[in-house]
Amino acid sequence: MSLDQCHSTIDAQPARKPRSVSHEQVGVDGRKYWRGLEDAADTPEFRDWLEKEFPTDASRLLASSRRTFLKLMGASVALAGAATLPGCRRPDHKIHSYSRSVPEDVVPGKSEYYATSLCLPGGAVEGILCETHEGRPTKVEGNPLHPGSNGKSSAWAQASILCLYDPDRLKDPTCTGVADQSDDTPRSWLDFSESAKRIFDPLRERRGSGLAFIVDKKRSATREAMKARVMKMYPGATWVAWDPVQSDEAVKGSVVAFGKPMREVLSLENADVIVSFGRDFLNDDPGMIRNSRGFAANRSPMTTQPQTDRPLMSRLYMVESSLSITGAKADHRLAVAPSIIPAIAAALASKLAMVGASSGSLKTAADRLAAELPGALGPMAAEVEKFVEELARDLVTDEKGRARREMATGRVGAARAVVVAGPSQPAAVHALCHAINAAIGAVGHTVHYRPMSEDEASSGVAGLKKIADALNGGEVSTLVCLGVNPAYDAPGDLDFARAMTKAANRITLAHDFNETIAASTWRLPMAHALESWG
Repeated sequence: MSLDQCHSTIDAQPARKPRSVSHEQVGVDGRKYWRGLEDAADTPEFRDWLEKEFPTDASRLLASSRRTFLKLMGASVALAGAATLPGCRRPDHKIHSYSRSVPEDVVPGKSEYYATSLCLPGGAVEGILCETHEGRPTKVEGNPLHPGSNGKSSAWAQASILCLYDPDRLKDPTCTGVADQSDDTPRSWLDFSESAKRIFDPLRERRGSGLAFIVDKKRSATREAMKARVMKMYPGATWVAWDPVQSDEAVKGSVVAFGKPMREVLSLENADVIVSFGRDFLNDDPGMIRNSRGFAANRSPMTTQPQTDRPLMSRLYMVESSLSITGAKADHRLAVAPSIIPAIAAALASKLAMVGASSGSLKTAADRLAAELPGALGPMAAEVEKFVEELARDLVTDEKGRARREMATGRVGAARAVVVAGPSQPAAVHALCHAINAAIGAVGHTVHYRPMSEDEASSGVAGLKKIADALNGGEVSTLVCLGVNPAYDAPGDLDFARAMTKAANRITLAHDFNETIAASTWRLPMAHALESWG
C-alpha cells in the first residue's frame, strides 16, 4: 500500500515506507511550528491517524450489505437526535397573558403610553410618561405637560424600570414566626388576611394601643386619606414618617420665618441673580429636574431679553465648602470652611439692609439671627467682605443701577433674584434666606412657598426614637413598616434592629429582601409605583 492510499478501505495497516520529510509546520519567518507534542514527536501512530480519511474500523461497516449499513447509520442518527436536539432548542417559557379579554385598541407590538408620577427621595414628585407593550411598562420618559419635569426625567425615573423587573423582588408573602405558621414557605394573601384578623382585631378593641407604623416620606393625597382612615380606626397608634436623609433644619427655619412649616418651589427661569449657600439645587435636590430646566432656560448668552438689550444670561453666586455640580456652573464661587457660611449669610443680610433692600425689619432679623450663627471670618475677612458687598449690590440693582424690582416683568414690585440655603445649613440660615427673599421681592416670582403635610414636616429621627423607646419598654406588640428599612438606616445609638425584635408581630412591606425584612414575622411584597395606583 502506498503512503497516499487510505488505510481504512480494508483494514488499519502501517505505511510501507516512511515519510521522506518530517511532519512539521514552517512559518513565514522560517521558524517551525507543530500542532501538539505528538506532532512534534512524529510517532508512527500519530502519522497513521493523521493520514486516515475515516476513523479506525470504519471500513468494517462495509463488510455487510449496503442495506445493513444504511439501517445502522439511520438508527445511530435517530438516537443522537433524540438525545441532543431537545437540549439545543430555545427554552420553552410560559408568560401570563395580557388579559382574559384583550381591549380592542391593544395591538401586539404597538406601544401605548400613560401619564403617571414617581415619588423621589426627599419627598419630591416627578411627572413621567410610561411606554407599555401589552400592559407591561418598558420605557420611562419625562412628561412635557408636567410643570415639575417639563419633558425631562431623572436617573431615579430611568432606573425605576430596572426595579420593576428585578428578579430578586419579593414575589409571595412569607411567614417566619406567627403562632402555627413558623416556616419560611411562600403563603397566599388569603393566609395573611386570616392572620391579620387575629393580630389587628385585639388592637382595635384597645383603640390601637401597642400598634406602631413606620412609613416612607411621600407627598401623596391618596396615602393621606388612607392614614386618616387608619388613625380613625386605631387612634392610639403611633405613626412615623421616616427618611434617613431628611434635613430637619430646613423645616425649622421655615417655622421661624412663617410660623408653620413651608416648602420652597423655585422658578429659576425668572431669576437674573441666584445666590446659593451650600445648596446643590441642580443635582442633589428634590426639585433638581425643575431647577435644571429653569436654570438652563435663563442661560442663553446669544438671546436678548424682550424689554432690554442685555443677554438672557443669569448669574449664579455659590458659597460652599466642597465642589458640587451647581458650584461647577457658578459664575462666582467662594470656597470657604463650613463654619464660615452662616457668618457670610448674616453679613449679606446686614449689607442688603444698607444698600436699599425694601424691608425695615431685615436689619433687625439679621442682627437677631447673627447671634445664633456660629463661625468667624478669620483671615478671609477681607475677601468675604468684598464678595458680600458686590453680591448685595447685584441683588438689588443691575449693571446700570436700575432697581431690579422695577425691571421685573409681569409683576409689579417683584425682583428677578433669589437666595437659597442647603440642607446642611442651620435653621437660622434658612430663616435668614427667607427674610432676604421677602425683602428683595422674590416671593411669588422667583420662589414660591407651599405648606407641608404633617408627614413631610415631621422629624423622622424624633419619631423613630419614640418607637424605639416604646419597643424596649414592651409597649409595642405590633410593628408595621411600609417601604422603609429602619433596621439598617436608623441612627446607630437607637440599635433599632435589636429593639424591633421585642415586638411579637413584625409586618414589613418592601420591594426586595433587606435587614428589616429579615427580622420580620410577615414579609409582604410591595407593589411598584408603575404597577399600582397612588
